Parts: sequence; structure tokens; C-alpha cells
Amino acid sequence: MQLLQRFWQSPALLVMPFILLVSAAASAATGIPALRHAVYGPEERLFVLSTLDKNARSAGKTNDAKSVVILSSSLGIYSAAMTDALKYKEPDLSTIDFMKYSKFRVLDDKFAELGKVKTRTLNLSNSAMMISEQALMLKELLRQGCKPDLVILEIAPRDFLDHYTAAYHRSRLSQILMIRQSPLSWDFASSANDNLNRLLAKIWGYYSQRVEFRDYLVQAVCEYFDRASSLYGAQARMAEAKLRDVPVPMPEPDADTEKPDSTAGNARLGAVVEAPPSAYVLKKSLSDYRGRYLPIDNDRWKLELDALGDFCEIAQKTGVPTLIVGMPLPAVNREILPKTFLAQYSARLNELLAKYSEIQYLDLLDSSDFQLEDFIDSCHLRGQGGAKLAGSIAKAKSGIGKRL
Repeated sequence: MQLLQRFWQSPALLVMPFILLVSAAASAATGIPALRHAVYGPEERLFVLSTLDKNARSAGKTNDAKSVVILSSSLGIYSAAMTDALKYKEPDLSTIDFMKYSKFRVLDDKFAELGKVKTRTLNLSNSAMMISEQALMLKELLRQGCKPDLVILEIAPRDFLDHYTAAYHRSRLSQILMIRQSPLSWDFASSANDNLNRLLAKIWGYYSQRVEFRDYLVQAVCEYFDRASSLYGAQARMAEAKLRDVPVPMPEPDADTEKPDSTAGNARLGAVVEAPPSAYVLKKSLSDYRGRYLPIDNDRWKLELDALGDFCEIAQKTGVPTLIVGMPLPAVNREILPKTFLAQYSARLNELLAKYSEIQYLDLLDSSDFQLEDFIDSCHLRGQGGAKLAGSIAKAKSGIGKRL
């Protein structure tokens, strides 16, 4: 009784209304499109956490349909979004929000057609996702009580190699997921500050994203007062001021140099068009992937391959039916990679997945069913290619209604 009285008289209770008030304000603030975009992505790609939190529990407990969860990078977003937009006129491809699309209705149609079963797909694909992040996402699904009838992991060489992503387990997404999944206990090997930060992040969701809120507010204030928000920004403004009055000759346009936003291939432009890649888009995409692939980071490749092993171990131990899809890539993209690495990539994947008898592997990397015109650039499938992908997946798992 004395302990209870001391608790009610404690000044710490005054913190609780403050936390509730700040949480309500943060929740309301993320309803503002600009702030929501800044806090949840695309740079840190945290919007997928919001999608997962809203849908995880219901995704594994659908009574009227089998639950399917897709985990992938932007390859999984484009294939689903472009295909559904072609058939169902959603999502809207004219805005950046299509990168947050969380369905794949055409895949559900294919399962109904070929497997004679109703499915409901939750697409948790996330731009620039690495295998290590996908393993953490699977852990988070299970931690939240979601056990889907089928998990589809869509992979490609970039998911093991990308030079443009944060180092292994250093992305904000990885850090937040690892905090969520850590035990709710005091780690005596860490500092008191680290322990308090971790505990607060576990019990208060918005605390994990305080960095994104802070950065957005700093940027908004600086823009209001016409000031740079960083040293880099100040240097850029000074350089721009020096060049502002310098005339720049414009080259004559040619067939190989068109306006970047006149076709598909770059989600940062905020719009894509359902069409095969133009010469400009293909050149730009291939240049981007040379930077992502080369030189081969053998250390990252090994770490991410080990993460795929972790993913498979989790799926098999927990009894989650899993299909791993080696996503199709056109020859122009595959040819960027050294032939020795491509051979090693296929060999190591087959060697690893052979250890997990309950996990099915559908290798479409160099499938002749997919041609360059099925893509929107050098790697992302457009509508007609996405429909082919959905058909291939449904055929591979046509027994979804009987056994998974």
C-alpha cells in the first residue's frame, strides 16, 4: 500500500500527460502531407513501419481469405503498383505516394484464377530495402502476432550489394526495428543514456522518430527565414549565388537527350508513365546501377547473404510458408555485373536455399519470359511485366488453398 501511495505522489506521473499530449500532436502533425513525407520517407523509408503497424495483426487473421505478405525493394513496389494501376486505375502514378502502395490486387486475381483461392496481399516492399532489413521486417511481423499464410520475398543482386544505402544495420529503419525487437530490460554493458533511449523508443513509438521530426522542423524554420539548414546547404547557396548571373549555353536537343520527366524511370520525379524505357531512361538507369553494383563489396555481399540465411531460418522454424523469388532483370542490367560474380551469386543462393526444404525458390533472374519492353527502366517491371510476374508466382504456389 505504501508503495502504491508513493507511486501516486511521484512527480514522474506529471510526465505521462505530457507524453500523451506530444503523442497526440505528433499523430496529428503526420496528417500534414509535407510533414508525413519528411518523417516517413522516402530518404529513411519509415512509412513502411506505419503500414506494418496498421496491418500486421489483421494480415495474419483474415477469415475470408488467405493472407499473403510481400517483402521486397522498389522492385516489389513497381511490379505491384504499375500492374494494379493498369487494371484497377490505382495507385495514382502521378505522385510520389505510389511508392507507398501496399497491395497487389492482380496477384490476388491470379491466385483466384489459378489456385482457386481467395487471397489478400499486404505489400510491405520498401524502396532500397536490403536483405538484412527484410529479415528484421519478418521478425517484426511475427513479433506483432502476424503469421501469414504465405510470405513472398522478392530479391535481386542489388539487395546484397548497394553502395548507395546505409552500411549494414545502420539505416534508421534497421535501428528502429532492432530497438523494437530488443528485450525490455536494462543492459548493464551500455550507458544509462543508451538504456533510457532504448526503453523510451520501445514504449513510445514517436520517440524513435524524433530525429526526423527535429530535422524537418529545422529545415522548415530555415526555409522560412531564408537560411541554410546545414554547412553543406550554405556552401551550395554560396556557389549558386556566384553562378546565378553567369550565362550557360544550352546544347541542342537530340534523340538521346529528352526531358527527364517525359517518361518513366525515376520515382524522385514524382511521376512515372506506363511505357517501355526510352534511350534516355535506360542510359540513366544503367549509370545508376553501375554506381550501386561496382566495385563489388564482398564484405557486404557476405553479410547480406548471411541475413538471407537468418530470414530462411526464422521462416522455417516458425512454420511460415515462404516463396523466395529471384526477380527478373533484363540482360543490359545483368551485364553490368562481372560474370564471375553472377556465377557466384547463383551458386551461393542455390547452395544456401538447398538447406531449407520448406522454402521454395522461384528463379526468374534471367527468365526468357521477360523482355526489355516488360520493364520501365533497366530493372523495374511495368504493368505488363508485373502481370507476368504475378502469373509466375501464382503458378509456383497454385496449391496455396490446400497446403502452404
